[in-house]
Amino acid sequence: MSIIGFTDKYLFLSDYFNQSFKYDGIVYNNAICAYLAQLIENPTQKNIISHAIPRDAIQMIKRSKNVRQLTDEEKFDLMYQVCKAKFSNKELKDKLLATENEELINQTTWDNPFWGKTNKQGKNTLGKVLMKLREDLKPKKKSKKKETPKEQDKELEEAEHGSDEREPEKTE
Repeated sequence: MSIIGFTDKYLFLSDYFNQSFKYDGIVYNNAICAYLAQLIENPTQKNIISHAIPRDAIQMIKRSKNVRQLTDEEKFDLMYQVCKAKFSNKELKDKLLATENEELINQTTWDNPFWGKTNKQGKNTLGKVLMKLREDLKPKKKSKKKETPKEQDKELEEAEHGSDEREPEKTE
């Protein structure tokens, strides 16, 4: 199964979703503004972009001189880091994890062949970023190392009776 389009109950997946978070010491309103601000060096412009609506931030970047040009891999890595900061919010993280193993497709109505898909055409890079992040956020399973019989007995005893190790009482 796939989640096609980041709207309605999946709007939180969109890089345009209004969710404040801190990235590189600045609080941004959404992931697209955080991403775009990393393409410029000017701290004043970064601060303006941090509070801008996406359309205004995009126009500001288009008018800026000295915008960093990134390779596709650098774009992916930067968006991954921005999304990692965005999804550090527990509620958003839980929602992302709840998509389980669904393919996430950033279907757009405008021509955006790198970040999304339009008419089934495009790289769907944002969807790929989110699927990688989701995989990385999943709780890691404990590796099954071989335990000595003594370790196995202790683990069984703790499971049956609870650990005898208690936090020391605090005295004032």
